[in-house]
Amino acid sequence: ARSYLAAGERAMEEGQEKLVKGDLATAAERFRAARASFSHASGDAGSPLLLPLSWTPVLGRSGDVLESLAEAGVDIADSAIVVTDALRGVPGGLDGLAPRQGRFPLDAVGRLAPALREAAGMAEAGLRDIRGTAPTLLLPPVAEARRDAMSRVGRTHRLLRTAWLIADGLPALL
Repeated sequence: ARSYLAAGERAMEEGQEKLVKGDLATAAERFRAARASFSHASGDAGSPLLLPLSWTPVLGRSGDVLESLAEAGVDIADSAIVVTDALRGVPGGLDGLAPRQGRFPLDAVGRLAPALREAAGMAEAGLRDIRGTAPTLLLPPVAEARRDAMSRVGRTHRLLRTAWLIADGLPALL
């Protein structure tokens, strides 16, 4: 499961880099690859072969956390896919959201609001996955990964929620 988690994290980072550069097609492909890796990690962590380990306090809780981290990874990758696909629908992609001739493209921003709301909900589900795990009696690397994921997924949720609220409210303000 750990190698799939690492592969998913790398693919997410690559997708973010491509997204920032405006390469939406490659970003979407990398986010889909991340989703596949996290999905494999979730399957590995929940394997029936590991069931006997789940009965031991530290190993069992650590396995539960790894499975939740993988499920949260699927949720975050799904949120990135939803946002990237919505951006691909904007004429001009990211550039289509930039002001032109002193005017802000409010229609384009407003059309992103439903996708941003959906993505924020997915990120919130990922955060709930992680928060639902025990924070104690974990192997040290798993405890550290849990803390890191709580921080990163929480930050992603806040950013997506803020973007949704802006996209939803900005057209009415201006």
